Amino acid sequence: MGIYKTYFTESNTIVKGFSTGSTQALSNGALNPVVELFYGAGTGTTVSQTNFSRYLFHFDLSGIISRIKEKRITLSGFSATSGLQNKAVHKLKMTNTIFNNDALLGKDTLFNSATRANSFDLLAFKLGQSWDAGTKFNSTGVSNWCMGKTNLPWTGGTYNTPLSTCGIYTGSSATVASDYSRYALFPYTAMTNTTATTMVATQHFSRGNEDIDMDITEVINDMLTGTTTALNGSTTPSGGLVADSVQGCYNTPGCTDSATQQAFVTGVKNYGMGLAFNPYYEVILTDEKRYVGFFNENTNTFFEPYIETTYYDTVIDDREKFYMGKQNRICLYVNVGSEPTNLDNLPGAVVYDADGDVYQNFLSVNTDHQNASQYTPFTSVQHVTKGVYCIDFTVPTTCSCPLVQYSDVWSGMTITTDGVTQSLDAVTNYITIREQSEYYNIGTDTDLPRSYGLSVSGIKSDERIKRGDYRKVMVSARVPYTVNQTQVIDSLKYRLYIKDGTSEYTVIDYTDINRTPTRNYFVIDTSWLIPNTYYVDIRLTSNERVMTYDQELRFIVKNQGLPDNLKKRIVT
Repeated sequence: MGIYKTYFTESNTIVKGFSTGSTQALSNGALNPVVELFYGAGTGTTVSQTNFSRYLFHFDLSGIISRIKEKRITLSGFSATSGLQNKAVHKLKMTNTIFNNDALLGKDTLFNSATRANSFDLLAFKLGQSWDAGTKFNSTGVSNWCMGKTNLPWTGGTYNTPLSTCGIYTGSSATVASDYSRYALFPYTAMTNTTATTMVATQHFSRGNEDIDMDITEVINDMLTGTTTALNGSTTPSGGLVADSVQGCYNTPGCTDSATQQAFVTGVKNYGMGLAFNPYYEVILTDEKRYVGFFNENTNTFFEPYIETTYYDTVIDDREKFYMGKQNRICLYVNVGSEPTNLDNLPGAVVYDADGDVYQNFLSVNTDHQNASQYTPFTSVQHVTKGVYCIDFTVPTTCSCPLVQYSDVWSGMTITTDGVTQSLDAVTNYITIREQSEYYNIGTDTDLPRSYGLSVSGIKSDERIKRGDYRKVMVSARVPYTVNQTQVIDSLKYRLYIKDGTSEYTVIDYTDINRTPTRNYFVIDTSWLIPNTYYVDIRLTSNERVMTYDQELRFIVKNQGLPDNLKKRIVT
């Protein structure tokens, strides 16, 4: 499983502050290291006189886009081995300021006479217009409750009457207050500048110290891919990554190509997102301020908020462990020089049996060998990660073919470099079919757990790595009671983490280590790693025994051309 983290580029907390008048409504908190969402602390008697805050943040998706173009990230795919859709998932992650201190639950704070909230819902919503974060610590500045930019109110708002019409969602709270039954449905559908649903995720907080973990896959994929909607209402994929909200000459004088040009792209403009209490809580009339805090991108800690993208890129190649009676995967590896390289298109593959007959066809039309009903058909080659293409199929136990060789022929391959397209010759590889009993060990005996001496290479111990480097880390498993005999093994996982005193904080939780016919390895992408000292544990599972090899690797990611918000984390 691959992971990529997108950090916030800017953010701000805006406040609807009735109790202190328009001054609080015009405050800007863009440089605060902690975001504070609150409701209450009002002195009014009507819904329009309530107090609450909302958090706005923006992020740059160019890192994900570049990895999609490189085929490192695939937004969707299918694993025949697992039978699951391997869709890229995007989650909003923010660390609660009291995530590790239960003693602070429900406690008052001395500096603002507030109480930490519990039993509430937060929601994430899309922003529908451009805005500037600002440069203030809770003092007058832009953006704020009334203005997205200087002299540019939030759409539908009016600067002269800030408390009655300002805000991103004018009137949403009042609407909910009049009909509480609506709040659980779509409280943020009534955005002043669009009729589209703006709420993208919700999360319930029982204790109030939980971290934010919201699935925002749909809205992020909309920003990455978009949808082109014609004037007649038909909707078709836009055909690739798009960056602008308008295409063609829609509503432009002189534009006559109505069939192709009178269209616009919806749901793709990245103005950022926001967080808020569900309006059900925003309209509560109480003089008690109830709040929840999360680390912001300006924090001087490791716990900077981010969008986590997880995607399927694990290479599990069964070529040297191909057993009858189970679904196996074999792969093709494409390299130009020493670098993994993508083909122009998916290659075709044909598997031949020991007699040279077609066993399974992975070309445009699936054609199996004689008794086709015995075999499960697969119709496509899978592009797993950069330069790696795989197919999945099964040789049934009825086949009288153990310890014989099958062959897989890959063809239709081209690579374009510097505008020149090179056609490649077909490539033939071989598979040795192994007995079912070697995999399904059924009888009166039981296997003992296997122990290995592990070693890693690719990163030196305590090496200082420039942020942005990719490193391939090889894991060698030495067979017990041998000097230098190594073995490619299953069930290896690795974990990446940092330390803070006696505490450990996971950066990448245990995930599968790649297995090719010749080696075990995993890749570390340091482009999204915050400068710090990192540790790697490796875990091996064998016959119900789980063995963890602690701190098999330690390295340092150092500052190198970082954004301003990251330069403070200088590693010495």
